[in-house]
Amino acid sequence: MSLSDAIENFAYSPEIEKLFKEKQELEFLSCNQDGANGEIILAKNKQLDRDVAIKIYDHEKDPVVHEPTLVARINHENVLKVHDAGLLATGKYSTSYYVMECAEESLKSYLSKRSISTQLALKLFKDLLKGLSCFHSKEFNLIHRDLKPDNLLIESDCLKIGDFGSVKQLNSSNKSFVSKHSILYRPPESFGTSGFFDKKSDIYQAGIILAELLGCSLSTDGESYLSRRDKVKYEALQKQGDKAIFIDKVIENRICTQKLINYDNFPLYIDSKLKAIVRKMVCSYEKRFNSISDVLSALSKYESTKKNWVEDREGNIILEQYKGKDYQIIFDKGFYLIKHRKNSLNFIQMPNTNGFETKESAYKALIRIIT
Repeated sequence: MSLSDAIENFAYSPEIEKLFKEKQELEFLSCNQDGANGEIILAKNKQLDRDVAIKIYDHEKDPVVHEPTLVARINHENVLKVHDAGLLATGKYSTSYYVMECAEESLKSYLSKRSISTQLALKLFKDLLKGLSCFHSKEFNLIHRDLKPDNLLIESDCLKIGDFGSVKQLNSSNKSFVSKHSILYRPPESFGTSGFFDKKSDIYQAGIILAELLGCSLSTDGESYLSRRDKVKYEALQKQGDKAIFIDKVIENRICTQKLINYDNFPLYIDSKLKAIVRKMVCSYEKRFNSISDVLSALSKYESTKKNWVEDREGNIILEQYKGKDYQIIFDKGFYLIKHRKNSLNFIQMPNTNGFETKESAYKALIRIIT
């Protein structure tokens, strides 16, 4: 498919054509709208013989040096490398682009296709923290402002921060104005007439991502956040625009009262200590972790006692390599059974354990046995 055919119905068609006309070294490959704000174009740099991703997006005009040019100086394994950036058009908004390295898929796509162990979840989370630590360092003094699974990329089980359209360099006040993308990931301090973002706001968004890595995903169905009373008011509204505003207000209230995450929705093997780290990342501004190093310190203390759990597609729970054994809770013939194995042999039912009526009771029994 030719470039003109592929982008015929795109909002940014003129800008995309202009970019490829000016950048003769780029060869169009395909389009990839994987949850991004704006357009993602996949291309090949013929001179360097490597595939690249090009983000084209609108942003408000402001006197601040534009964001990707700031990120381009970063060379970190957990931050997508920006090769080029520039302005394509100006009007009510400005339209810019940046060219970055390709990655296999977004974290959103990655989590939708597989169940991951707690060990891998925490490894990916630490990748995120390492990349953010580079952003927040004195050398760069940047904040991302739009951390979410769509904007994080996975390459060979390594997480990299991407999508730099909302990145800002902090001034002497160490605060920035609000980025209004993705209300589900906005921190409490971003709302209201005096709303702002700073480094602790990035920590909040990272906390939401930690919850999702651990199996507590956020619903993208706005109506799912409505209480019974809310639904009555919602159904009384006639215009779709009014309904959307109402849902946003309900979500805002949940965020500001720390009720966005339902901690009962975590897998039962996510213990209270790990949930406490999530809570301290997504709590009110004053009580939140002050820095990435504080989060890493809390995580280091937790990891000394952690167990590596995973839940497969059938809902079976497995504890991997705990004191030389694997353990499994499996549903069979109307009951939950506890099984174990050593040295990768077949799972066999543990002696002196009967069938359990609930997964939770089987889990509690397993914990008693192994501790």
